[in-house]
Amino acid sequence: MNILDTFISTNILNKNLNISHMAAKDIGNALLLYLQGDKSKWFDIENCEILIIKDTDYLIGKTTTQEEFLKLIQTKRKNGTHTILELNCSLKELPILSKCLLENSKFILL
Repeated sequence: MNILDTFISTNILNKNLNISHMAAKDIGNALLLYLQGDKSKWFDIENCEILIIKDTDYLIGKTTTQEEFLKLIQTKRKNGTHTILELNCSLKELPILSKCLLENSKFILL
């Protein structure tokens, strides 16, 4: 558990939570495998209470991948999962995600 995970668990929600902290590329690869029928890499994403997505620059110029991430984030939100994006690029570089993120204050951007 890193500093951000510990901070969220102890200070924001004050309980022991299942936190998944993953790079956007790893989530993209897990999603691709899941769509192909291999759910082995999907467990951490599916069963977390807080999903932290880092290295978002991986999504630059990948419109379809951004659309799939948006579907994932919206589905996780409906199921009660909080999503945190650790942005290492400008929202202007992520047009599909930025439209939804700017319209919806339920997302946390770092």
